[in-house]
Amino acid sequence: MKVRVFEAMTEINRGFQRALDGLAALRQDSAFQTGELDRCAALAKETRAVTNSYLAGSGIPLVP
Repeated sequence: MKVRVFEAMTEINRGFQRALDGLAALRQDSAFQTGELDRCAALAKETRAVTNSYLAGSGIPLVP
């Protein structure tokens, strides 16, 4: 079970990083307001932190 949870967490974090990388790439396009992109990135980082906190504190030991 813990390996499955760890693998899922890895994929979740990889997805958040891809989203953050995409937002950073969009900063090069003048069609987007950098302040709004920064707000979206901050929300993604906060959501990632909340998700990791919940999963890590779920009571399932993640380290053998």
